[in-house]
Amino acid sequence: ILAGLFVGLDLISTLHDPWFLLADETLLWLRMGNGLICFVGLGTVINVYARSSRQSERDLRNMASTDLLTGLRNRRSLTDEALLLAAERQSVNHQLAVILVDLDHFKLLNDRYGHAFGDQVLADTARLMNRTMRPGDNLARWGGEEFLILLTDADMDRAICVAERVRESISDQTFHTDDGRTLSITATLGVTEWRVDEEFDICISRADDALYLGKQNGRDRIEVARPG
Repeated sequence: ILAGLFVGLDLISTLHDPWFLLADETLLWLRMGNGLICFVGLGTVINVYARSSRQSERDLRNMASTDLLTGLRNRRSLTDEALLLAAERQSVNHQLAVILVDLDHFKLLNDRYGHAFGDQVLADTARLMNRTMRPGDNLARWGGEEFLILLTDADMDRAICVAERVRESISDQTFHTDDGRTLSITATLGVTEWRVDEEFDICISRADDALYLGKQNGRDRIEVARPG
C-alpha cells in the first residue's frame, strides 16, 4: 500500500500539470522526501512483522515443549534433551541418573474430590519438585500423575539423596479441599542410572520396573534398580 501510494503520487506529479508552481530543486526534494517516508514506513512495518513472527515462533516452540497444566517440560521435550545429553557425554564424562515419580492413589483423589482439585495437586507438586532441582537437572511431566527427573553429573548415591528429598517434600505438603478438609499425598519413586551404552527407553523401563516394585511394596517409598 505504501509503495503503491508513493508510485501513484509520483505519477500524478509527473503526468499532470502542477497545482502550484515550484522550483525544480524543491520538487526534487519533495520527491526524495516522499520516497524516504515510504521506505521508512515500509521498513517499520517489516520490522514489526518480523518481531511478531519471531515471538509467535518462540511461543509455538514453548507450547510444543511445555506441559500446559504444570508449566514443566513435556515428555517429548525431555526425551529430546536426553538425546542431547547422551551425545554430549561422549566427550564429557558425566554420569546421568533417572528418577521416575508417581503420586500414590491419585485416581482415587480425582474421583473423590474432582479433577479441578487433582489438577491443583499436580500443579503444586510440580512447583514443589522444581524448587528441589539443581541448575542443569531436568524435570518433566511424564504423563498423568507421573513425573520424570533427569539428573546430570549424578551417580546412584546422589540420585537416591535427591529422590528421598523429593519424596519427603511431597509427603510434607498439604492441600485444602472445597469442603474444608486438609489432605496430604505421598509418592513412590523408581531410581536408576543411565548407562553410556544403553538407549534412553531401556533406562526408563528399568526405572519404571523399580517404581512398580515400590507400589507392590507399600508405596511412599524409593526403589532402586541398578544396571546389570
